[in-house]
Amino acid sequence: LNFVSTHLTEFLGVLTSSNYLYDLLMGLFTFSCNERAYTNESISMLLIMFIGFLCFFYPLDEKFHKKTKIGVLIISLIIFFSIYLIQYFTWTPVGQIYIIGVQSRYFLPLLPLAPIAFNFNKEKSNVNLDNLVLTFTMCFISLGIMLLVFHLY
Repeated sequence: LNFVSTHLTEFLGVLTSSNYLYDLLMGLFTFSCNERAYTNESISMLLIMFIGFLCFFYPLDEKFHKKTKIGVLIISLIIFFSIYLIQYFTWTPVGQIYIIGVQSRYFLPLLPLAPIAFNFNKEKSNVNLDNLVLTFTMCFISLGIMLLVFHLY
């Protein structure tokens, strides 16, 4: 706490650094902590784009007010930075220029909040889109299982 109070600009720079974003996104769908042994980066990028599509463009039946969306976004950001803050104070040595101990799995509970905060589609969903989303979801699950089996056996 003494280091943070005397070096506030360095501390804020560490918390707001974007160096973690790629590792965070790529680590969301792996089975191990930071190793990407059971996955393929191309498949992970496709999965991230698919989830991004679901968050931004999949039609929701529930309509949320702008105030609710902003509130969910603020709460998500508070949780996001709180996780980094806790890991910084718990595991990172004094004066370190990056945060040690942050794993992507800590951010998985924020994924269900993303469609509430970021969805822009106002249309009703149709059956074809639902079937397409279900098909892609099953494909990604099957690919993940196949990669795990191929890696271990």
